[in-house]
Amino acid sequence: MIRINLLPVRAAKKKETLRQQIIIAALSLGVILAAIGYLGVSISNKITEVEKKITAINKEIIKLKKEETYSKDIERKKKAVEAKLKVIDDLDKKKSGPVHLMDELTKSIPFEPTAELPKKIQINSLKEKGGTLELKGIALDNEIIASFMTNLENSPYFKNVNLGSSKGVEKQKIKVKDFTITCQLEFPEDSSEAVGP
Repeated sequence: MIRINLLPVRAAKKKETLRQQIIIAALSLGVILAAIGYLGVSISNKITEVEKKITAINKEIIKLKKEETYSKDIERKKKAVEAKLKVIDDLDKKKSGPVHLMDELTKSIPFEPTAELPKKIQINSLKEKGGTLELKGIALDNEIIASFMTNLENSPYFKNVNLGSSKGVEKQKIKVKDFTITCQLEFPEDSSEAVGP
């Protein structure tokens, strides 16, 4: 019987199989490395794009912050100008206000002079503090004081008119009423219309 030694064939097959496995492993490794390289490049490109977007957004933020600062500066200047205009307006009112107040006060005094009594009411003092006016004077009677207070209340320059006190006294042998009146001062927006004829 003939014996064939198959060991060299098996060894050759093993070598061939091993070579094929090495080629397959090398190709697989090559494909994996190519995929990793492609993913790396793709991720790198995406990172670059995101960094560009971040840079653009940061530039936009800086621009918006400058605009916000500019806007706040303009708002601050606007408020300062408005405050100055209000002060000027208040000064204008206060400049003409005392003239109108005195005019209205004079018009509010009930005045029907006679030969015996040239004045039925007399204001002796005026004091203004914090928008409150205190009037002190003398009148012939309480009706004259009430009439004076009513006239003050009808004026646009006075509000909250109150009688502080009224007491009988004798001046130059005539019985009169010594009175104190307090009221709040008002400055109407349009003083020319507020003052009566």
